[in-house]
Amino acid sequence: MLDQQTVPRGTAHPRLLFIYLLNATLVLCHEIDSAYWHEWQLFRLPGGPEGFVAMHLLVVLLILVGLVMVVNRTARSRLWSIAIGSAGTAGCAIHLAFLTHGNERFTTVFSIALIAAFGLSSATLTVIALRTRPLAMEEKDSNRVFS
Repeated sequence: MLDQQTVPRGTAHPRLLFIYLLNATLVLCHEIDSAYWHEWQLFRLPGGPEGFVAMHLLVVLLILVGLVMVVNRTARSRLWSIAIGSAGTAGCAIHLAFLTHGNERFTTVFSIALIAAFGLSSATLTVIALRTRPLAMEEKDSNRVFS
């Protein structure tokens, strides 16, 4: 287990921060690619392109809130990373299921590579977060943003 004693409270764990940033970048790039492929139609989401963009306001906000927690190494940063990583892994699995069932979206080499990369980075984020020792809730610093 990655020991909390090696990284001071309030300092991001380097491996967790790196993989979180990599994962966030890949997921957000996939979301840009998904607009090209009209993903709202694939998942039958209401609102068309406008609804899709509106939904992503929340997605981007959640990813950025998680980043702030990881940077500040709050007591919740580990759980937040597990949640974001698990959601990304599930999203990759859903896309792979669509691809294996003959869906004609996300079929370019770049789109497939992006899905595979964010799936791998999401799974890696989850594993690293699980291996990072959690901070005790009473160690929270009330002066920190999102602590």
